[in-house]
Amino acid sequence: MPTVPSPAWRALLVATAAAAALVAAPASASAVTCSAKANVTQSGATIVGRGHTVCRGVPGGEPVVVYDDEVAVQRLDPNTGVWHVLATGVGTATYACAGTVTNTFRAVTPGRTSLPVTASCG
Repeated sequence: MPTVPSPAWRALLVATAAAAALVAAPASASAVTCSAKANVTQSGATIVGRGHTVCRGVPGGEPVVVYDDEVAVQRLDPNTGVWHVLATGVGTATYACAGTVTNTFRAVTPGRTSLPVTASCG
């Protein structure tokens, strides 16, 4: 899996691809398309957030190139409606539960927020 030095590099790649798509090109030319992904899951007493960007059509790359993104696992405070960061990482972020109270969690990356998951995990 390729490693990208920074999210700025990915932004430059996507901007370059978008600019190239605006230039008149033969109908058979393919453009780089990228989409950010984020998800959160519970595995036993652990909440895991994952974040990555999937790109297709990268010159010199595989048919699909996956880049790890910065990701944060957040928990919703039901009293205030504020999301609090519990763990961060690149590609994955893991939070070890401290209790069995039902809470709502999500994963957040620079380009995407996951659907929330409710789990018995403090």
